[in-house]
This record gives sequence, structure tokens and C-alpha cells, in this order.
Amino acid sequence: MKSTGPNRHRDSINALALAKILALLLAPSTTAFAQVSWVQRTVAASPGERRSHRMAYDSQNQRVLLFGGENGFGTLNDTWTWDGTRWTQISSAIRPAPRTSPAFTFDSVRGRAVLFGGLNGSGTRADTWEWDGANWTEIIPTRRPGARVGSAFAFDAARGKAILFGGVGPGNSLADFRSDTWEWDGTTWVQRAPMTVPPARAYGSMAYDSFRQRLVMFGGFNGLGMMLDTWEWDGNDWTPIVPLFTPSARDEYALAFDRDNRVILLFGGYDGSSVLGDAWQWNGADWSEFTPGGPSRRPPVRLAASMAYDESCGTVVLFGGSRPTQSGLLGDTWTINASPTVTALSPSDGSEEGGDIVHVNGTQFTDRGDLTVTFGGAPVEIVDVACNHLRVRTPPGTGAADVVIANSAGSVVVPAGYSYRPREIAARFGNVHQGLGDRENVLLVNGNTGNLDRELTSSLRQPIFASMQTPSSRLEARFVLYAWAAAPSPLSATTLPRGLGVSVFPTPFTGGTPQPLAIFNNLGHAAALGAPTSPSSPAPSQVFFFARGSRRAIDLAFQGVIQDDASLIPEGVSLTNAVILHVR
Repeated sequence: MKSTGPNRHRDSINALALAKILALLLAPSTTAFAQVSWVQRTVAASPGERRSHRMAYDSQNQRVLLFGGENGFGTLNDTWTWDGTRWTQISSAIRPAPRTSPAFTFDSVRGRAVLFGGLNGSGTRADTWEWDGANWTEIIPTRRPGARVGSAFAFDAARGKAILFGGVGPGNSLADFRSDTWEWDGTTWVQRAPMTVPPARAYGSMAYDSFRQRLVMFGGFNGLGMMLDTWEWDGNDWTPIVPLFTPSARDEYALAFDRDNRVILLFGGYDGSSVLGDAWQWNGADWSEFTPGGPSRRPPVRLAASMAYDESCGTVVLFGGSRPTQSGLLGDTWTINASPTVTALSPSDGSEEGGDIVHVNGTQFTDRGDLTVTFGGAPVEIVDVACNHLRVRTPPGTGAADVVIANSAGSVVVPAGYSYRPREIAARFGNVHQGLGDRENVLLVNGNTGNLDRELTSSLRQPIFASMQTPSSRLEARFVLYAWAAAPSPLSATTLPRGLGVSVFPTPFTGGTPQPLAIFNNLGHAAALGAPTSPSSPAPSQVFFFARGSRRAIDLAFQGVIQDDASLIPEGVSLTNAVILHVR
């Protein structure tokens, strides 16, 4: 009988240093997905090498959670989150004791992660803990399952219960392998008494198929050998499933339900003699081998890893485990990604000189190490990346440019997705970057930035106030405001406007509070044509002359420029945006 302690596979793993991993003897149907691929993620920080940890998706905070496990120095009790791009460690003054192979799942109804049992230096545990997104809290119910490690545990969302099956107790004998079924509702543990009971086991796993509303459990170790049976739980009873194909017998594999593709995915594990690196999918009727990106592109073989489905990013996430080498432990992050998609680019035009910041919304964005972006065939600097959002800095270009985004699984092309304009024309149409820093809407006219076309309408005699605010990317800035008659037109624009004059705000000021400046006041009142008012004037000047009693429509355009130097010419500017005002 093999040991069930934290090092129970270590002797076997070390013995495999010179051995070959045995080929799978079954001959299942194999499905290769040309547009899906394993991607090893490039991360600045990670939970570090470990095995026998647990992961679950926190649907409340849209993060994958990771807890505990063991590394080369002992058992762990740290908590981490994965947001699709980076790992972040979460501090909690109160937390469960260090442990390996606890039962761990997320209650999506109550918005709580639930942890039970596991193994640490003081023995096998029977404590219940919950995580609310910020803190761990121990729950002490009047009744609970006996102490155990390696239980299968998953949340049945249709019925609002977390279901626990099996595990092995502290005696580490055949009699200590469990076959009991328990459910947790957030307050009480209740032992179920189904008509059909799967054989006792530990170190198997279970996942909830939300499409079919069934829990699916596979394999494990029964104290004598590995298992390869498949079971389903419908809320009342267990049902054995006899598929045409099946993964080989194993324990300590990783398992997760891919909600978007409606399949349960299985990776790796240990078959009693070899550490495995194959992937399988369960579609509710049969198992089939799953080779995203082809057999040559997949994580190295491993056991005691953990896997979860990141619903916000639409990717399966695999982390850590151990392998058949002397070094043993792994600390790598892998995801299964599809080809990227693009839903929006904002803005979709800018200066031919490049350097503009463009926001790209979409899906399946990986990281800088796996992602390439081009505008018109020219590489783009990736400023920041999240799984569904990119910030990129445009290269120089001309005309309409195709936007291409590619990852390991494939690419997407947005034909003529971005338009380059001459610098002057682009500036007249507003929100156009001219140099350093991010572009932002910093100009307000009558307290508004306008609609998507940056156009506003005002009554003829309404005072017109322009204000500018420091962008979030800066602590201080120098502002220049241009105003000119007639709305800008790309057909007539050849230079930045002389317009009606230039007004300079106080230089510099800090903070994000808009600095108001009255530009035109009481339009229609008899007055001589003049320049916009400077902040030092005690009262705004009227700037348009109209015959008494006459009415006319006026189109005005305001161009706000943030400059990097002290000049009043638009050289070295870093951010601009424009508002067109129709005065009626």
C-alpha cells in the first residue's frame, strides 16, 4: 500500500529520472483544435513552485483563487489571485493553517470560497473555512465530515450546495478510504445517503457541468491501485457512466469545466508508475483526447497540479505541480487560449506621426511574450495588456491601416481598422496625440465633452465656458486653448488654426479640478471682435458683433492642447482634444 503523506510520490518520481513516460495504450479519437492552443504565460510574479495546492474561480470578484500546497521547504497557506494576466498575493491576518490537498471550491450563490480538511505537519484536518474576497473565516458547524485529505469537492450551482466525496482519513489504511457524500450549504454539513455509492477513493477530482447540471467525478486512488471510472451526481444519486473511450487510470490530475465550450477538461496525473502529460475532455457522453495546438505544444508532464476555468477571460488556467525529475516542483502558468477577437478600437484614427495611445477591446489577449500587434504591417508597442483589453502606441503610418492581433492560437484582422491623418487634420478633429504621454479628454465646453463626434449645441445668448483639467496620467500640465470660427473640416485644414486667438491657463497647476475660463459671454450683444478672454481679466469680453435684433448661427471649434514646453506653438505637445460647438 502506498503512503498518503505529502511525500507519497517522491520516491517514485525520483526513480523515474532515467525512465521513459509510458505511451497511452488506449486508442481514443483525438481532436486537434487549429484555433486553440496551450500558452505558457509570462508573469512577473507568481505563487512559486508548489504541488498539491488548490484553485477555483471566484465569480464574485472575477479572479482565479489559489491556496496552499507544499514547496521544497514545507506546507503553505498563502492565497493568490489570477486576473488573466498577473498573479497577486492577498494578505489576510487570519487564515487556515498550512496544508496540502484540501477540498476547495467556490460557492457562486453566496460568493464564498469553501475549504475543508487537507494534510499538514500536525496531521489530517477536518476544519471548514470560507474566503469572502478579502478575509478568511473559520466556520464551526455542529456536524462535519471526519478528518481527511484528497477529497473530491465541487459546487452544484443548480442546487446551491457544495458536494464532497471520499478522501482518506488519518489512519492511512484501506479502511480509511472514504466513500461518503456530504453537502455544505454555508451553515451546515449534511451527509447524503444515495441509493448508488461509488467505490471509496482519494486524490480523484470532481467538476460541475453547468450546462448539464451534473457533477462529474473521475478516477483516483483506492489504496490498492489507480482507478478510471466516471461517475455523475444529479443532486440525489450517483450514476456510473460507461464511455466508449476513457483516460487511463490515474490520480492527482487537474480538472476544470470549460463553460464556454461545455466540456470538462482533464490534464496529467499519476498512473502508479508514470507521471502523465495528456489532456482529455468530457462532453457529457464520452471522453476524447484533447490536443490544443497539437501534441508538441502542451505543458510538461506533471501530477498534483491544479486547474480552474477563468470565466472572465474565457480560458482554462493550469498552475504548478511536480514532475519526474530531480528538481521535482513546477511553478509555471499555462492557459488554453483561442484566437483573439476585436470588438472595438478607440480612437480609430490619429496622427501620421504615430505615438497615439489606442485602446483595443476584445478577447483572448495573452501577454507580451505571446502577443503581436501590427498597424498597417508595422509592429505596435504594447503599453498594457489584460485578457480583454490592450493599450498600444501607434507606429507612424499613412492612410487606412489593417489592424492585426495574433497569439499562439491564431490571429484576427480588422481591415482598415485604423486611419492615419496628417497631423494638422488630425488635430482639428480632436483627441489626437502629438507627442508624449496618453491622450485623454481634458477639454470641457459648458461642462461637457460632447457626444461621440465631440459636438455640442448651445443657445445664441448662453455664456460659453471652456475648462481644462489635468489628465490622470500627469500631476501638472501647461494648457493652451485655441478657438476659431467655423467647424473644422479635413478638406480645408492645412495648419493648426489661427482662429480667434490663444488663451493660456495658469502655468502650471496640479490636481484634477477643471480650471474654468469664460471664452464667449452673452453672444449677440454689440461688441467689437476680439480675442478670447485671459484668466487675468476681471470679466469676460464679448467677441462677436451682431446688428441689433438680428439672429444668426455660429459654428465654433475649440482645440485644447497640453504642452510640454513654455511656447504657445504646438510643438512638444503631448495631449489634445477638440470640441465643436454649434451656437444657434
